[in-house]
Amino acid sequence: MNVREFLSFFLVIALCASLPATVLAQDSGRKTIVLIFPIKVTGLTLSDGQRAQLKDYLDTRLTMEGVYKVMPESQIKRDLGKAKLDSYNDCYDESCRIDLTKTVYADRCVSVEVLAESRSCRVTAKLFDIAQEATETAADVPTTCDFDAIKLAMVATAQQLSGKSAPAAVKQTAGGDSVFSVSALPSVPQVRQVGQVQAETAAGSWNDIDVAAYEAYDAVLAKDADQSVSPEDKIKAWEQFGGRYSVFAAQASKRAGEWRTFITQRDEARRIETIRRQRMEEDWSKLGRLLKLKVFTEERKQAWAKAYVDAYGEDRNSNPYFPDLIPYLAASGKAGTKWLKIPGGAFNMGSADGQNDEKPVHRVNVRPFEMSQTEVTVWQYRQCVQAGACTAPSTGSGCNWDVADRQDHPVNCVDWEQAKKYASFVGGRLPTEAEWEYAARSGGKDRKYPWGDQDATCDRAVMSHGGNGCGKGGTWPVCSKPEGNTEQGLCDMAGNAWEWVSDKYHDSYNGAPNDGSSWEGAGSGRVNRGGSGYSDARDVRAADRGRYGPGYRNADLGFRVARSLP
Repeated sequence: MNVREFLSFFLVIALCASLPATVLAQDSGRKTIVLIFPIKVTGLTLSDGQRAQLKDYLDTRLTMEGVYKVMPESQIKRDLGKAKLDSYNDCYDESCRIDLTKTVYADRCVSVEVLAESRSCRVTAKLFDIAQEATETAADVPTTCDFDAIKLAMVATAQQLSGKSAPAAVKQTAGGDSVFSVSALPSVPQVRQVGQVQAETAAGSWNDIDVAAYEAYDAVLAKDADQSVSPEDKIKAWEQFGGRYSVFAAQASKRAGEWRTFITQRDEARRIETIRRQRMEEDWSKLGRLLKLKVFTEERKQAWAKAYVDAYGEDRNSNPYFPDLIPYLAASGKAGTKWLKIPGGAFNMGSADGQNDEKPVHRVNVRPFEMSQTEVTVWQYRQCVQAGACTAPSTGSGCNWDVADRQDHPVNCVDWEQAKKYASFVGGRLPTEAEWEYAARSGGKDRKYPWGDQDATCDRAVMSHGGNGCGKGGTWPVCSKPEGNTEQGLCDMAGNAWEWVSDKYHDSYNGAPNDGSSWEGAGSGRVNRGGSGYSDARDVRAADRGRYGPGYRNADLGFRVARSLP
């Protein structure tokens, strides 16, 4: 068992062991053994660590429901080893999953998908019964696309898999407090129904209508919809209303019951999160000390760091120790570069509605290439400096170099030559201007911003909206605005830091190459793209262009890297 598997397994077992035996017991004897496959995510960018967290939530809660016994990772690995199989991570189709479930002697298997639909998300789960040879949709939970809300939706998924009713949707606010939406609950009668009654009565007489009752009804409906009113106070309001007006007693009792269910689910979700936090702190109290010891190799420390992140996530809110682990994380490329493939194609470069230097709009063919998912971070650039291949950025006001809590921020205050040297260090180059715009349009699509044509706001980009840097006066950690990602998963193509590209600047596209190559010639300065935390909506458009002299360094200027494909 590797370290990641150990931590994930240890987390689930620890969570379950802390629960009362009465919760884990089942009166009917042997529990149904269920194999849960890794969670599939469609239309949304989640890290491996976040996916692991979601599965931990589902595993733990499903165990707590007392209907199923979730097969632990250690047993799965052991049974797969006996069958001379390495992993179940690449088993996607139904037939493969059924065969594998039989191989590990489970009774049922569960396939879970998190699906982004427009501006909302949905968690669905399909359950296959080996004995009955039947597949059924066992869970369908609407939620927001906030990661914390999706985690809590796993609680609802487990309840539905166990045959319980669907809970209400849960949304997490930016401040960390939970706000629970009642949109998923059965609807109470709407005010328009009252209007229908009035209209029907008015044809004859309205003298039989209890005006005071309907005024009270209207008032309690308004309180129910008010997010500043606590669920407990809403219950009291419905109970008082139903006790006073017997004609509405059944409706009031039903709504009060829905809110009671909601409170139960909220408190349970909070309890699970408290257990997870306690376990995270206990693990860190040991791991944080181990990482300081020189008797262990860097490779071993990197493995431990990766296992901890897989278990507890890469988000600072869910895992406050993530910045401390950045120096130990070994990613897919040199200096932790995560390369994303950008498919080639033709697109219309420039904008007829933009500045003069964005014209004329012209057709460009771009070959497939790879681009770093993020702007180069301070920690990544430091690897190049320590290797002697790069020189240090400037320091001073707004510069992120040598600022302790900004290791995961974009490196800034670097000039064009420094950016080029780093790109060469990781086996890449600076992207051409055409490649950059093509990637920023999610593969050359006719859209204004990386996410589409919707307005540029702080929900999608680190920009000058409500204050420079969305109120922080500078850069944010890379990938802080996933709603603004491209379809390929590129982060911060709008805002956070301007990005150097390879091309010389020309004041129009007259004579520009149409093959996606870098444009040199008699240009002035070097092009930068994407806008920064000090930019408005116009400057974070995919077509917008900027320029600086190649020796220029500034707090709003960074870069990302690209590389050609064979």
